[in-house]
Amino acid sequence: MSFGVTRFNSKPVGASTALAMVAALVVPLSGTAVAGHVATVTVTPATTVVAAEQCEPIVVQTTGGTSPTNALVDVEVRSTKIILNESAADVQFCDPSAAPGVVNPVLIDPTTGDLGPGPIESDGTIGGEETTIGDPTILGNGILTFGIQSPLDAAEFDFLVFVEEGAGDDDPNGSEPRFGTDERLGSGDPIEGAAETVTSVNCSPQNDLLPGGSVHNFRCVAGDLAGAGVTGALIAFDVVEGPNAEEVETTSCGVTDADGTARCSYTDATGAVSPPGTDTIVGFVDLNPATSGPEVGAPRDRIHAQFLGAAATIKRVKSRLTLEKRFKGRVRAGKSVCKKKRKVVLKKVKKGRDRTVGRDKTNRRGVYKIFKRRAKGRYYTKMKHREVAKNGNIINCTKARSKTVKRRRR
Repeated sequence: MSFGVTRFNSKPVGASTALAMVAALVVPLSGTAVAGHVATVTVTPATTVVAAEQCEPIVVQTTGGTSPTNALVDVEVRSTKIILNESAADVQFCDPSAAPGVVNPVLIDPTTGDLGPGPIESDGTIGGEETTIGDPTILGNGILTFGIQSPLDAAEFDFLVFVEEGAGDDDPNGSEPRFGTDERLGSGDPIEGAAETVTSVNCSPQNDLLPGGSVHNFRCVAGDLAGAGVTGALIAFDVVEGPNAEEVETTSCGVTDADGTARCSYTDATGAVSPPGTDTIVGFVDLNPATSGPEVGAPRDRIHAQFLGAAATIKRVKSRLTLEKRFKGRVRAGKSVCKKKRKVVLKKVKKGRDRTVGRDKTNRRGVYKIFKRRAKGRYYTKMKHREVAKNGNIINCTKARSKTVKRRRR
């Protein structure tokens, strides 16, 4: 499916309302507009970064055509940080009615999606369907507002919405208006000559930890000589070493989107009884899809996925990061493994993008200290999430950001 790629950092909207998901399937209303009666569908914001435990409102509008109101819209949401390898309950739809100025708030029922069991569908999204009403601010347009909620701070989400043709098949067909430019796994046509302009491939995460029998999701970015993302290049991968080397052959990730990104995925092949081990994965530009593996000279990258035993679980441990005015601070967490050796960066608040001005690594007690001479202005520290294997299980240490402090030069 297609996903938006414009990066947009939305602001938190206040405390979320915890509501139970609607149990009944949503049945299209009589006279629901089909795709031929709607010209365009849009999402605002196209992508968003959600604050922890907040219900973030996302606006869907249907415009043009002969009947843009009362249109059945299919909503698909993908998180690059949360949904992957975590439980379905971690990310959920919520009721956005508590946010100011919301028009037609809806609580999407994920059981209206039909791609897979439960809230997470087989393509790694959560999804469902709802119907627009007339937009009171723009005569003739349709509108609905849904909400998403995440347990982690700064979790990033992409969206795909499309107008269903009649009862729909949960896939955007050629005649159905859609919003989103990042092509779904295995779909989309390569752009002629795009692959030949790619000089580098960067796949992530470099190292991943997963329970046995689970799905490994990753992404590969194709770049040109100037470092810009290349759109329309075909990307593939192969598992060259590890427990899935024989079972997983060369697999297409589809074509790269406007940022040069393609999303890739495979399942630990032998399921719940899969032996533990580490896969070595090579992602590459597929210059000749008719052959197996990368062509000689094709740009590529190596990453690793460590699969633990079938009984392995993922435990999320919340991390907190403090900062004092002298740029000393501490990581606080319920597990010692989430405190020590965490990489911390010091950021200076600037107009536009904040700048990294210092780095340190915490000691075994979670303490760090960053030296910054002639400091003046507003600063904060942050750290990325970290996953570690312990006693056969996965500890997911959350990312964190400190409060902002102000320094006056002396």
